[in-house]
Amino acid sequence: MSWLGAAPVALLCVVAFWAPGLLLARAAGMRGLYAVAIAPAVTAGLLGCFSILLDAVGIRWSWLSAAAATGLTVLVVVLVRRTRQRSPDASAPAGPGGGAVLGAAIAVGVLGQLVPVVVAMGRPDRVLNAWDALFHLSAVQDARAAGRVTPMSLASLAAPDSATVSFYPHAWHAVTALVPQWSGAMVTVNVASLVPVVLATVVGMAALARAVFPDVPSVASVTAVLAASGVVAPLGIALQPGLIPNAFALSLVPGVLACVVEVCRRRSSDWFLLGLAVVGITLVHPNAGLTLALLSLPWVVPALASPVRRLATGWPGRVAMTAAVAAAVAAVVVVRSSSTAQVVAAIHQKPPQPYAELAVRLVTGNLGEWPVYPIVVTVLAVVGAVVAVRQRRGRALVVAAVLAIALYACAASPIDALSSVTRLWYTETRRIAPVVGMLLVPLAAAGVVWTVREAARRVELPARLSADAGRAVLGGLLLVLAVGLGPLTLTSLADDSFSQSVPDRPATFDRVPYLSQAEEDMIRTIGGRLDPDDLLLGSSFSGAGHLAALTGQRVNQPYHTTLLSPEAVYVSDHLADLGVDPHVCADVRALGAHAVYVDPYPLHSTYWREATPGEFVTAPRDGVVLARAGDTAIYSLDACY
Repeated sequence: MSWLGAAPVALLCVVAFWAPGLLLARAAGMRGLYAVAIAPAVTAGLLGCFSILLDAVGIRWSWLSAAAATGLTVLVVVLVRRTRQRSPDASAPAGPGGGAVLGAAIAVGVLGQLVPVVVAMGRPDRVLNAWDALFHLSAVQDARAAGRVTPMSLASLAAPDSATVSFYPHAWHAVTALVPQWSGAMVTVNVASLVPVVLATVVGMAALARAVFPDVPSVASVTAVLAASGVVAPLGIALQPGLIPNAFALSLVPGVLACVVEVCRRRSSDWFLLGLAVVGITLVHPNAGLTLALLSLPWVVPALASPVRRLATGWPGRVAMTAAVAAAVAAVVVVRSSSTAQVVAAIHQKPPQPYAELAVRLVTGNLGEWPVYPIVVTVLAVVGAVVAVRQRRGRALVVAAVLAIALYACAASPIDALSSVTRLWYTETRRIAPVVGMLLVPLAAAGVVWTVREAARRVELPARLSADAGRAVLGGLLLVLAVGLGPLTLTSLADDSFSQSVPDRPATFDRVPYLSQAEEDMIRTIGGRLDPDDLLLGSSFSGAGHLAALTGQRVNQPYHTTLLSPEAVYVSDHLADLGVDPHVCADVRALGAHAVYVDPYPLHSTYWREATPGEFVTAPRDGVVLARAGDTAIYSLDACY
């Protein structure tokens, strides 16, 4: 499968994630850059809500039902807008158009992140070797097969052996399930994992820069280019450890934040699009919704100050304010007391960072899961922040960046009182770091523009060089310095995440993939030799999970959260004694299994290695081989019947 063949899938993926939101934004009167920036969040909110409603009334989730829901909503918005009398100031912010320069800059920022990943992958149907990636692939396939995708259905998939998880964010899965799989499930899910995340990140940051620095249009273009600088971004956690919906939700934050800035500035009364976008982010991943709420405070609090003062002058207003505060407190209590939130709050996988290491990370910009040191960007961000504070322009963005850094520091802190603040972020810096990066980049872009202007004014240029040419040369040099190493770091990360090489004897931190090339070929050609309804034993850390997701084969462990029964664990531990130990066949018959997937080298990451019971790494001595791929093989268990 070539990338050229995957191009139509990428186009359809962009249409699926952007078209419903753009149609709704257009109907509500929003156009230009801000409409493009907020569109994927609006799509997530619209389709995320309708996937729940349609399931409640028994309508199958498909592109037809999604299109009908979108069309109906757009029609209602158009009719409501026509029947309401609005002044121009009360309309949704239209926003400026992109322009050729900004469009080219966005293309650079997007390609600067996608091309290194494409080069490292080699082909678009590569399996992502990341902990969460298998579940998201399986969830999309289940949604397509069942015609159903809701927070409740995904919760039952994610924790089939637990009643404590009742909500699993589903909007990314709902939209991805609508994208055709003409080139195969793996291609579609890979494209949906990468393209929307990168495009939403770059467009959103450019829109945020335009909203914060409206009188300096070049800041938005520089921001888009700096998106490829290697500074930590949502793409990183999509690649490793496969937090794909979380990455997409975070990529939506700057675009929606840009619209928050515009709505607060214009005091617009039309909150429909913004509210739907906030719902969308939350349905993609709730901690991104919490992040957006926190980062919006520097703009929302001043905007609400005057209305709150007016309300406080009379008893009806005071009653309304009291009710609003009580509702907000009640919402916080309900969320924190929910079983799902308690499960999330109890997870603390990342160890705290020593203060010296934390300081070095913040100074160098090395905040993510892989080594990257965009020091030029962090220095320029400091310059931009100083200029923003001194010139009374973009101060709120500086405050938002400080809040994001403080949140990151809390997650990294060894002090429980501080780290507990980030429990709904799994107390993990990697779920907060992308926001820090996305806020630092617009400040760095402002630093580039200010540095270039000051240098052109104070430095005597050669007679043959005009002032504009001099600024262009200096700006280009700064951007080359800032962006130069970014693609290399992404290539390294993607190469590690999509590697298919299997070391002869894996050491502690050697990468072992889900599937080698030979295993992929075996899975593709296994059809006809296995009955899809017959149970196959195997570990999700080897190829059994992908066999289920890509072929529909019934397996005992489709993904890592499915706990193995004692019988399956016994078979795994004593499979070599098949035909000798009668207990093995007794358990095989109790399970109703007819085949077993044996892989001596299950998934093994450079970031983690978690030994789990029932990995099926030892082959039966005299087993009948149904299919083989090097040391990995699928064996028949029919001898037990």
